Formats: sequence, structure tokens, C-alpha cells
Amino acid sequence: MSFIYFLIIAALVAISALLSSIWDIVDKEKRGLKAITKKGRIIILLNLSVIIISVLQYNQNEIDVKQKEDEAKTEQIQRDSILRDGYDSSLYIMKQKYDSSHENIVRTIASALGEYGFRLDSSNQKLERLIKDSSKTKIILPNDPVLQVCTNRGIEIIDTTSNKHKYQIRFCSKDAGSANFKIKLDFVLADSIANYDYIGSHYFPQEAQISQDTEYSLFFDVSNNLNYSFLYILVNGTYSNIERTKSYPTDILYYYNRLGNTQGMITGKTRDSIIKFINYARSN
Repeated sequence: MSFIYFLIIAALVAISALLSSIWDIVDKEKRGLKAITKKGRIIILLNLSVIIISVLQYNQNEIDVKQKEDEAKTEQIQRDSILRDGYDSSLYIMKQKYDSSHENIVRTIASALGEYGFRLDSSNQKLERLIKDSSKTKIILPNDPVLQVCTNRGIEIIDTTSNKHKYQIRFCSKDAGSANFKIKLDFVLADSIANYDYIGSHYFPQEAQISQDTEYSLFFDVSNNLNYSFLYILVNGTYSNIERTKSYPTDILYYYNRLGNTQGMITGKTRDSIIKFINYARSN
């Protein structure tokens, strides 16, 4: 988008410079604003257009930066959630192993002391004989997969030759492979003034598998008779690692700007509004 703004600004500056060199901008026989000729007003409008478009370019750059920051925050939140779940599971496993090991040690000590006529005084924590457990348990946790729409050309129109827009959605599995998908995709269209239109849903194939850092594509069509500027896709459900030993939730709202050919994640009040509309559309 910034490149388009750059081309427009460059073209307007070149045209303004060319016209300034061949047109008479000021009528020397007149005074004040009346001295500016009609051609001069055109050049002034061109320069004002350059200023306005430069401001729009700056605002668009700010929006792009914020979107990337929001996407990075959302991705980090998802990673942190997975890590917390994994950490809690690890603690639970370790506690189970410790409790089991501790009970076995106490049972072994008591049995050994009993055979030799000794008594285990647990209240004073005194033992006539110590039995050391030299076993060590090492838990190796694999990486947890992070399933997301790919950041590079994750959502795009690949065919407009028929009476429909054919979309391709590319999913990426970061850090590890993903499988066992129980995910539903809801699709919403919106025009420039946020009039929403729910156009249906699609289920992610449960039997599919995505290897680490590879892509998996889904396709769907939208009638080109519909007037819309934005496509919103809610990805909600769960998926597992390749071994299907752990499950992970996903609940992300993505957008695609058809006019600007940009994509990203939606957060905040806009997300809440669209989710509310989807829930309403589902129930009607």
C-alpha cells in the first residue's frame, strides 16, 4: 500500500513540475489572488493533493505498524497460553512422578526395616538405615505447534474469471506439526461503512496434517455480485500435535482488505462487534 502511495505522489510531483514549466501560473497584470490563473490553480490543487496523500501515507504506515504489533502480541499471547498449559502439565506430571516415587521409597524402607527388626520413626524423622533412590526422571517436552493463517499471502483472491471470487487461505503450523483439527471457519463480508453480511461457514478437514513450517490451503468462493471491501474469517476450535497427545485452542479473527490487498488479525472493539454479529447470524 505504501508503494502505491509513493507512485501516486511521485506522479503528481512530476506532473506539477512539468506543468509549472510550461504554463503561466500568474497573470502579472493582476494583483492578489486574482493574479493566479486557472492553470495556476490546477497546479496548486496538484500540490495540495500531494500534501493530502502524504498525510494519508503517513496514517497508513502508522496503521500498518500497529497491525503488525497487534499481530505479534496476539501470536505471543497464543504462544504464552500454550507454554502455560505445557508448564502446568509438566508440573502435574512431575508431581505425580514425585508422589509415586516418594510412596515407593517409603514403602521400600518400611519393608526393609521390618525384615531386620527396625522401626521407622516418622514422627521424629529418624531412620536406623537410609535407602537412597538414585533414579532420575528426565522429561523432554516437544515444541508446541502454533496454528495460524500464514502472514505472507495467507488470504488472497486467486481467480476472478468466473462470476465468483475464488479465495485461498493458507494455514501455517509454526514450531511443530499440527493434526486432528476440530476447527470451524465463519465468513463475514463488510462494506466501507461496516455493514456486515454473514455468508456461511466451513470446517477444517479433521483428518488433515500440517508438518512444521509448511502450508495447508483451503478454498472457498464469494459471488462477485456482492459489494464488499473487507472479508473477515473467524477461526475457532481446537487442534492437536502430530502425536495427538496434546490439544490446543484457537480463536482468532482475521481480515482481508480486498481494495488494499492487505491482511491481518482483528482485536479490540472491532473484533467484539464482528463476533457478536456472527453469533447472532448463527442463531437466525
